[in-house]
Amino acid sequence: MVLVFAGKAHPQDQPGQQLIIPLYYNRASQGYSKGWVTRSKASMKTITPRFNAQRMVMDYVRNYYQPATAQGKRLTADGFNLAAELAEWKARVRAAWDGVSIHVRGCVDDQCAWDESVELSIGVSLSANVPIP
Repeated sequence: MVLVFAGKAHPQDQPGQQLIIPLYYNRASQGYSKGWVTRSKASMKTITPRFNAQRMVMDYVRNYYQPATAQGKRLTADGFNLAAELAEWKARVRAAWDGVSIHVRGCVDDQCAWDESVELSIGVSLSANVPIP
């Protein structure tokens, strides 16, 4: 675990414990730690530009709303022909879904590390009535 204050990372071992924890608990007569407040404000100044509501809204607009609007325009063009075609295809896939099976070929370990790559070989079986685009 890493604690970040004012853009500097401190591993949560000796340096973090020797710097951060005493700073937090070093409360003067006013009931709070001036050093902690100063460090927290400095940290907020560096991190707020990346983690704020305006950036989040713009991410949603760019990553979700704009692509959805473009997709909606494609689907509704030409009297909704593409939307009808997509709906029919989805209905055929749903009706034939029981005829689809996916299985792993070969041996796969039960566990792997979170950052480890895993190569899989997948086999897919389709019944005769599964629509293929």
